[in-house]
Amino acid sequence: MNNMRSVIQHLIVDHRLPYFCPMLPGSFVKATDRDIHIVARRCRSRGDVVLPNGISEDKVKQLDCAYRQWPASSVSEEEQWQGVLGLLSSGASRVHSPYLSEPRERGLVLLRQFSCDEGNWLISSELER
Repeated sequence: MNNMRSVIQHLIVDHRLPYFCPMLPGSFVKATDRDIHIVARRCRSRGDVVLPNGISEDKVKQLDCAYRQWPASSVSEEEQWQGVLGLLSSGASRVHSPYLSEPRERGLVLLRQFSCDEGNWLISSELER
């Protein structure tokens, strides 16, 4: 990610709140599936349900609206980043930049991506030996 557009796209695509029933653990692939499930009212709470983490639909709309306004104004990238943080955080400590500046940070991201892409295959191939 090397600009605010890619940061916002990443947040919306990879950190969006999943479609879930507030009574049950788990999530749905599509919002319509979740809506049909909720309207049917066939589920009962199964104990303590932990709400999933993610960016809600209203926050997605706010991010999109803010991003559309920035090109028309003279808002610096630093101010844009602080605006994004303001929308997403509730008093959390401020992060100075959305970009990975240290080689170690970039390495951890690459390692995590490799683990997601190849980790299951590597583990299963080792277990089959």
